[in-house]
Amino acid sequence: MYIPSAGKQANCACNNNVKAPLSNQVTLESATVVDAKTAATIDWIEEAIKTASPIAPYFKAIVNKYRKTGHDGILRGAPCLIAAIAPKNFMPRGRDNTHFSLAYAELYAPTLELGTCWAGFFEACALSGYQPLLDLLKLPEDMSVTGGIMVGYPKYTYKRLVDRKPLQVIWQ
Repeated sequence: MYIPSAGKQANCACNNNVKAPLSNQVTLESATVVDAKTAATIDWIEEAIKTASPIAPYFKAIVNKYRKTGHDGILRGAPCLIAAIAPKNFMPRGRDNTHFSLAYAELYAPTLELGTCWAGFFEACALSGYQPLLDLLKLPEDMSVTGGIMVGYPKYTYKRLVDRKPLQVIWQ
C-alpha cells in the first residue's frame, strides 16, 4: 500500500524561501509481502557473498540459518514494515528527514503497545539499488527507499524500568 504525503512541498529549515518535497512513507502490511522482502534481501546478501564483497563474512550465518531453517534474521517475522521513501533529487536531506520521521514513529509506537526495530538489512539492500527488492516495492520511478522499521506486538514486556540516577542539569 502506497501512502502519499499530505502536501506537495514544505519549507526547508535552511531557507524559508526554498520549497522542498515532503518525504513519503510506504507501509507494507501483509505478512506475505514482508516475507517476500526478506527473501529478496537474503538473495541480495547471497550475491554479495558470491562476489566476495567486504560485507560477506558478516552475513554468511544469517543466510545459512535462513536457508536451513527458514529463520528470518532480516525482518524477524515482523507483521508490518514501514519503509520510508523520499524523492531521489532530494538526497541526502530526504534520507535525513525520513530518519527523523521513523525515529518519531519508533518513540510513538509504545503508546500503542507496539514494538519497533530498525530494518538495517532491508535499508542497505534497497539503498544498493537491488532491483528485485525495488520491483516488490513498486515505488514511483523518482522515489528512493531511505529507511525502514519493523513494527509488531513485542514478545516480551517489562513491568518497570531500570532504576537510574536522577538527571542533574546545570543551567548557565
